[in-house]
Amino acid sequence: MNGTTGRMRFPGNAFSSFPISLPPLEEQRRIVTILEDHLSRLDAADSYLGEAIHRIDTLRAVTLAKLHEGPTVTLASLATNASYGTSTKCVVDGPGPAVVRIPNLVDGTINLSDEKRVADANVDVSNSMLSEGDLLIVRTNGSVQLIGRSAVSPTGLNAAFASYLIRYQLRRDQVRPEWVHAMLSTPQLRLTIEKLAASSAGQHNLSLGKLGPLQIPLPSLTEQERLLDKLSSIDAHRRRLSDAVATSRRRSTALRRSLLDAAFSGRLTSSSNVMSGAQEMIDA
Repeated sequence: MNGTTGRMRFPGNAFSSFPISLPPLEEQRRIVTILEDHLSRLDAADSYLGEAIHRIDTLRAVTLAKLHEGPTVTLASLATNASYGTSTKCVVDGPGPAVVRIPNLVDGTINLSDEKRVADANVDVSNSMLSEGDLLIVRTNGSVQLIGRSAVSPTGLNAAFASYLIRYQLRRDQVRPEWVHAMLSTPQLRLTIEKLAASSAGQHNLSLGKLGPLQIPLPSLTEQERLLDKLSSIDAHRRRLSDAVATSRRRSTALRRSLLDAAFSGRLTSSSNVMSGAQEMIDA
């Protein structure tokens, strides 16, 4: 590679100097046949893993759609307070409080591994500090998939929230924050939210005025908790499956590399137990 302006280039004529292994033609055919056999099996396994995730995602969507039933009330009527967050500047390792931003809303939870803090310790963000059970909703983004994404503030979180988010503080004697979060991700409300946020300028936007009239199904608190337990069971199963899929795909990638390494080093056709040898290389 060469280049001095930040864009590295690979000289085209460098390819001509690469040494290429060249076994006899019959040996090449044997290697290709073995590779195609094993790599096609790995492709099939990867496809099966992807289909497993798709099936459980479909199950979750169907379950959410069924939860969106019964009498509804507006989101505004369930809130004791609703507000926009702070627009103060935030930086990594700032002296002020942590600030929850859009990237911190991950799978319905608040993840501060990518944390930024208020840059000026003298700025007062007390009105934007989060409390346990606060519901945060993404209100502005270029991606329609992120618009309306929500998360519930956990116990013990010492952080404010940014201006690209809206906070709802809910009537806890009527609704669980996790229930509203779940309803906002139902297919019915996702369709409504995306229509409300539609923009021709490339930046999708929601507001308190748009979100307030959203119709939220409101069963009893006991029923909310029962249905949330059902949804939580599906989510836990999906997390376990996702972890297993990620592990399997890493091993699949390593096995592909081992097979190719064996093929081009002359070891692939010298042993009848190729997959076993490749697996040993992975484990090592």
